[in-house]
Amino acid sequence: MNRKKILSAYRPGVVIALLGAMGMLAASSYTDTSLDLTPQCNYCISPAARNISPEGGPGTVSVTAPGVCGWTATSNDSFITVTSGSAGTGNGTVTYTLSANTNNAPRTGTLTVAGQTATVTQDAACTTRPANMVGWWAAEGNVVDIAGGNHGSVQGGVQFQPGKVGKAFRLDGVNDAVVIPDSASLKPANVTVESWVKFDSLDSGGASQAGLQYIVFKKNSRSNNFEGYALFKLRVGGIDRFIFGISSAGGAQVLATSTTAVSTGQFYHVAGTYDGGTARLYVNGSLESQMPASFSLDYDNMPLFFGTSGVPSSDGRLRGLIDEVSIYSRALSEPEILSIFNADVGGKCRSIDFADVAPGNIFSREIRRLSALAITLGCTSNNYCPALVVTREQMAVFIIRALGIFNPPQPAGQRFADVPPARFGYAFIEQMAQRGITLGCGGGNYCPDDPVTRDQMAAFIIRALGTQNPPTPAQQRFADVPPTNIFYGFIEEMAIRGITLGCGGGNYCPSQPVLRDQMAAFLVRAFDRTINFSPAVFAGTDRVVTLPGSAAL
Repeated sequence: MNRKKILSAYRPGVVIALLGAMGMLAASSYTDTSLDLTPQCNYCISPAARNISPEGGPGTVSVTAPGVCGWTATSNDSFITVTSGSAGTGNGTVTYTLSANTNNAPRTGTLTVAGQTATVTQDAACTTRPANMVGWWAAEGNVVDIAGGNHGSVQGGVQFQPGKVGKAFRLDGVNDAVVIPDSASLKPANVTVESWVKFDSLDSGGASQAGLQYIVFKKNSRSNNFEGYALFKLRVGGIDRFIFGISSAGGAQVLATSTTAVSTGQFYHVAGTYDGGTARLYVNGSLESQMPASFSLDYDNMPLFFGTSGVPSSDGRLRGLIDEVSIYSRALSEPEILSIFNADVGGKCRSIDFADVAPGNIFSREIRRLSALAITLGCTSNNYCPALVVTREQMAVFIIRALGIFNPPQPAGQRFADVPPARFGYAFIEQMAQRGITLGCGGGNYCPDDPVTRDQMAAFIIRALGTQNPPTPAQQRFADVPPTNIFYGFIEEMAIRGITLGCGGGNYCPSQPVLRDQMAAFLVRAFDRTINFSPAVFAGTDRVVTLPGSAAL
């Protein structure tokens, strides 16, 4: 018999036995190495990177591995503590906590999980935003007003580049400007205007006298180039200095001028205040000038401008970076202004501490995140109304803002009979329709005041994320969502993407209405992955709300 044929025809163990029987193998001198029974341990961790707010808090890393494969998890930095899951076998979860970052600089730490590195970054400590803020434009890739909803637009080729706190407006001094539509909230009786600024050149751009560059300008009602209030730089006696100017309807004007000589290539924090009796100018947290003034500020209906006056004859176009422009309806104190300056790159805390959202609320972090992103300003100036039901109109606003659109264009015509142009959510609902996120509730209507149910919400979110027809799952996940449910695929997709775990007990509760605090959690999980989120289970009988029949999509 051919020996090669014998070896190829049988499994290794059989070959060994056969060769032994044929006297061709000394059993005591042969080791079978043809089969490697060592398990192949390939590990996957998720997320491999995460950002956590300065306040600190818990985080998790999920481990995916074969059931026979062991692993460990350790922290490589003192501000990260592994609280559970320091060792395991197969799939598992590592839980850790971050201590609060009290420094005015961000920090990065790592964990070693299953031999791989999980990176955690933490923002610099921020300072509490002062009260009575009516406008705040952080320049984080858009002209969104975090505080007052007065969202703006850019002119020319304004860019968003690294600034003092995150990104900043980059203006070329030729035709660039930031324009905020006129609003009553931007015309207060008393005022503070503050911003970070860095100049690329001290020479003026546009039609202006030497050295004139406007940081912030709100015009008054006079026909000549008078401001209601303005922060700017002007060359005085051959030296460039900051000036805070205010004026009256009768032409009275007060200018508070800095002692600081301005130079290029460095950031300055500049703030001007007026309390009805004195105009003050602060540079880098220090009071440098104060001038008596006892008149009422005067305004017209012109926009608020950053980087120019908007007046062609003396536009004073700025060459450089403008960051964190903020306006208040009162004069901030010197300690408040110093606190903003000392926060440095940490800036002002963007989230709102709503009076009706206690720190112990399971969704408080997500609600704070939504406010930081200006997706919500609350239901009143101080409250979020976490237990109220989300309406279909509110859902449209939430989702379109979560997609980064804060000023949707006005539609050419009315699409839904029950959504006239006068409704707040008119343009947002139109965006939902244009993007294929909704077809309305039937009969040419949208049913804007109807509550959003959890099954409808799943379809809204998954479509907004770009999936119009999610694949049919291999098996049913939730007991109360059978494959015959028209939202079955959307709900399963929500679970697959980690947006929900259901409402508890193996159910999803598809017909329950969505509450505002739950909505915050769903939106953060779906559209923003930079913070740790609370468990995606909405349990507790005190949270169940019974409402009449819900509208279909």
